Amino acid sequence: MLAEAGFPAVLVDVDLRKSVIKDRHHIKDADKLPDLGYFLSGQSEMEDVIYETQVENAYIVPCMNLLENPSALLEDARFAELLDKLAETYRYVIIDSPPLGSVADAAQIASLCDGAALVVRAGETSRSLIKQSFQQLDQVGCTLLGVILNRAQTTGRAYKKYYGKYGKYYSQYGYGYGTYGKEAAASSDGTPSK
Repeated sequence: MLAEAGFPAVLVDVDLRKSVIKDRHHIKDADKLPDLGYFLSGQSEMEDVIYETQVENAYIVPCMNLLENPSALLEDARFAELLDKLAETYRYVIIDSPPLGSVADAAQIASLCDGAALVVRAGETSRSLIKQSFQQLDQVGCTLLGVILNRAQTTGRAYKKYYGKYGKYYSQYGYGYGTYGKEAAASSDGTPSK
């Protein structure tokens, strides 16, 4: 979305242990392409591991080959240098990292970032893990930009109890999603607008 808005952006896949990006995007011959691991180990230069996407202004530094113990590579000065060079070239550098709390990699990565958005899986991520993640970000000096609630249930009694009443209020102002695009909104004088 940032790239589509005209801001040059690059996604850096730093989940070197369990990346899912290459599978989600069906990248052909993934194991033959130079990736972030190649750069971090000194086998490739930065420009060799940055790929254009189908979206104008959107680039990616992928992780194609998973590593068992990438911590040493992430602690190396090459990783910090990569992020600095990307920040000079692109308006936004977005990093996909492993989860906080599972390995030390995420905290190491966060220490080099301006901010972090914490993704929380609805109904699965415990409060103690969320609290621990907040503490880890604080310890490494990374600002928490916000929390993203992932895989939230959008139907059922719990949804209606907590969010149903807001739907009623928003629909008065034309913000309801149920009829959006199906009916024209009325202007202030009561005539339909386009």
